[in-house]
This record gives sequence, C-alpha cells and structure tokens, in this order.
Amino acid sequence: MVGSALKKIGDSIKHMRALEARKTAFKECVLQVRGINAKVGLRMDVASRWNSTYVMLASEIKYQCAFGCLVICYRNDVHCPSNDDWKRVKKM
Repeated sequence: MVGSALKKIGDSIKHMRALEARKTAFKECVLQVRGINAKVGLRMDVASRWNSTYVMLASEIKYQCAFGCLVICYRNDVHCPSNDDWKRVKKM
C-alpha cells in the first residue's frame, strides 16, 4: 500500500515534468489555488540519497490542492494520487 502511494507520487511528478504544456497547466493551477509557496517546486527522490523520499513527499503534499485543481480542469491528462494515497503519504 505504501509502496503504491510512493510510486503514484513519483509518477505524478514525472508526468508533470515530461511536457512543457503540463508544466504550464500545473503552474496555472498553483496560481488558482493560491497560498502555495511555488518556490518549493516538485522534487523527485534519488535512490542514492537517504532523505530524498521525505523531501519528495514534503514538497508534493504542499501541492496537493493544485493537483486536485488539475484533476478537475484536465481530467483526461492527469496522473494524480487518490485521496487514500494522500492520506498514506501524510502519515509517512
């Protein structure tokens, strides 16, 4: 369960970074949500760094509302963790 949540988080970040159009759409959602410190950015974990998974999760949680906005606006082109995944990630 935890592993699948981590995979979805990583996949959602990769998906956002893959195309410039997705990055732009995500930035628009961040602006719409407001209150998100956009300087944090989405971070990926690195296998060789022990704390990188924590850094990835901490950054992604800050953007949870923006991902929710993205799901509403762009339903057919979003890889977003489910509500259960967000709950698991927050517990970690």
